[in-house]
Amino acid sequence: MSSIGIALGFAAAFTLAQGVTGLPPRFVSRSAAAMAGCRMSVLKGPGSETCVLTELQSDPMRVLVYQRSSDGVYTASNEMAITSWSWTAKLSVTDILGTGTDGLVFDTAGIHGTGINQRILLAIAWDGSRFRSVASESLGYGCYRPTATADYQLAVDHKFVTTNGKRTLQLKYELTKDKQRIGEWTDILLWDPARFMFVLPPFNGSAPNSFVDKVRERIAHVRDYSLAHPLDPVKGSEQWIGVSGLMNVLDPVCAQ
Repeated sequence: MSSIGIALGFAAAFTLAQGVTGLPPRFVSRSAAAMAGCRMSVLKGPGSETCVLTELQSDPMRVLVYQRSSDGVYTASNEMAITSWSWTAKLSVTDILGTGTDGLVFDTAGIHGTGINQRILLAIAWDGSRFRSVASESLGYGCYRPTATADYQLAVDHKFVTTNGKRTLQLKYELTKDKQRIGEWTDILLWDPARFMFVLPPFNGSAPNSFVDKVRERIAHVRDYSLAHPLDPVKGSEQWIGVSGLMNVLDPVCAQ
């Protein structure tokens, strides 16, 4: 490649990464990327060579995906912005879909303030042309006196597993009021390749009449919104989270 071509390539990568303090637009080799903390991964399908690097001390958290070229150079190819209140967002790189291709799993803050806190899950994967969300769930939600009339806590355990050849996201919920359990249930979301999303089979039960039923209905609303409007992390997650309903799971008792 000519010096002009190298300069143009560098400039294009820098344009992608501009404003991202501390995240370089390229690495000259795999070892240079690894030394900088770029996590080696297979994010764009089997055989792809990528790595991912984050800027932790920022809100939103900046995420760069670097793609390896034939000459061994890793160049920034995709940039994301994930909300990270108080710099608390965490990223895991794991095979979400069980296909040998890695995905990005973010654990970050949802609604927060005096007497209220929430953690949310944003699972993001490559659909062949772009990164998009495949699951968006509440991981934990609490609101306490005097913000609420009682101390409410929604605890959620989650795991991606393959059962009988089918990939699922399993979520176990426990809802308490003043440390007394008022609800407990499990949701199993099935991977739907056609819709590129983990989805819950249709529920044909009665209309919600208890607080627990209404919480479950709000969780279902978030999933419906996610299916119709998957998160595009390139555009940033803050506004999307605000309109998705994720922060309203325990309304009205936890409404600010």
